[in-house]
Amino acid sequence: MTRSKLTAMTLLLLLGVSFGLMVSPGATEPRRNAAEEPAKFNLERLLEDLGSDRFETREAATRALEALEDEPIGLREGLKSPDLEVRRRVEGILKSYVPKRARRGLTKAVALAKEGRIEEMVERLALWNEFDREKEKSKAIAELTARAFEWEHRHFFNLEAIYQGFKLGGPRFKSRSQRKKYSESELREFRESPSVEDIAEVHTNYKEVHGKNIVEENIQRTAFRTIYIASGDVRLPGVFCSVIFANGNVEVLQAQNSIIFCAGDFTCDCTKKGGALDHCFIVANGEVRCSTLVKSCTIVAGRSVLIPKGAKIYSGAILTVHPDRFPLKFFVPETVGLTVGQHHRGNTIIDLNGIAITGDGVSVDKVRKDSPFAAGLRVEDVITAVDKIEIRSSARFRKVLCVKLAEGGPTITFTLLRAGKTLEVPIVVND
Repeated sequence: MTRSKLTAMTLLLLLGVSFGLMVSPGATEPRRNAAEEPAKFNLERLLEDLGSDRFETREAATRALEALEDEPIGLREGLKSPDLEVRRRVEGILKSYVPKRARRGLTKAVALAKEGRIEEMVERLALWNEFDREKEKSKAIAELTARAFEWEHRHFFNLEAIYQGFKLGGPRFKSRSQRKKYSESELREFRESPSVEDIAEVHTNYKEVHGKNIVEENIQRTAFRTIYIASGDVRLPGVFCSVIFANGNVEVLQAQNSIIFCAGDFTCDCTKKGGALDHCFIVANGEVRCSTLVKSCTIVAGRSVLIPKGAKIYSGAILTVHPDRFPLKFFVPETVGLTVGQHHRGNTIIDLNGIAITGDGVSVDKVRKDSPFAAGLRVEDVITAVDKIEIRSSARFRKVLCVKLAEGGPTITFTLLRAGKTLEVPIVVND
């Protein structure tokens, strides 16, 4: 080898070593985004940066955390920081996740409506209504109502007047003697169940009322062309051409040409100067009680239908339906892979319907392997609280779990009795 070649190779080797000394080992790779780094290391570093003396560092850490789709586990620990600046920034970061969670929840509501999962849909619509910029609520309501209508139309066809209203773009109800005013093509359309588009178009003219519980005390006031969405109970003097979605009980004095879905009991009580239950579609997960005239209605009850002796019923379909045979589904923990039962350490108290009304929690009977709860719950655990909300019955657990899933997490903390010890187990959930 010539001297010139040897000199050139030596120079190249020295340059390579020098370059390696100048560049740190990690600099050859782009710095990973905060969300891609290990959660514990990333969060510890960013929480520390939130309290930095340098404004630029504090801002960079804030932006990195706000860029995440949802809050990382442990971020709320920053609310306990002795540093006021850290606490203030963590509060703001947590608020930034709410619209993202709402967007996911509203999108999920539409998907749930297509599956007929009414209670879970209503919980999300009630919770995230103020963030509904894309009108996801209208899509969900139309999807679920069309699904219910199609089933009623196929089996009973008791709601021809309501179908007429939707097909004509508004509530117009004709008697049989007036049918000749419509063409044959229009009459054929009335015999078809309204489509999602039909329902959505009509509902654009309806006003909306939202709330946890919706109560109208004025007995003279009757709602007209109104959609009610409540995560709790609804109590109204009367409804006409309206829709009610309630995850609690519904009580009205009269109802005409209306659609009512409730996760609890439905009551129509005319003894308080009410009127008839006329051309209505009622779906209740609990009992249905009527003390009035029932005309051209389809009533579906999860438990029983109670109509007093002497009450008049005309051309109605009144039935209780097994959940597997009905297109609308009310929430049960089994839907998310969790089977629970009532737990009692002492004597069990049973009400008249055979339902336990006292207890000290719910026992975990089964956890499906693909369930998010398989990460922390075990068979024979006893759940006594969910996110600090006391659980004493399986019915209470069902309701609380439905609400917590609608909130979208990012975690649900279960308080458990396991092998004689009390534990708090946080479980990551995604809507």
